[in-house]
Amino acid sequence: MNKREVSLTLARRTGLTQAEAKRLTNELFLLLTEVISSGESVKISGFGTFVLRPKARSSFCRRIVFRPGKPLKDCTERREGRDTHSDAAI
Repeated sequence: MNKREVSLTLARRTGLTQAEAKRLTNELFLLLTEVISSGESVKISGFGTFVLRPKARSSFCRRIVFRPGKPLKDCTERREGRDTHSDAAI
């Protein structure tokens, strides 16, 4: 799914016009970009956390790390045909 598809799906599900949904989508991604690039983490409950981390100890380069939240992780594991409870017993 790309940004345009996100915007169109948002419009369809919420009743917003396509123009409103596009503006909302663009603002959301702009906000996330600004916050993450400033070094602040973004935690979206039930979805996951975006964190900016250094690439290496001596490097000035940084990378964005995404840690999925438990509901997202559980959902993707169920879709892959895994039973999340049986993994814990191994």
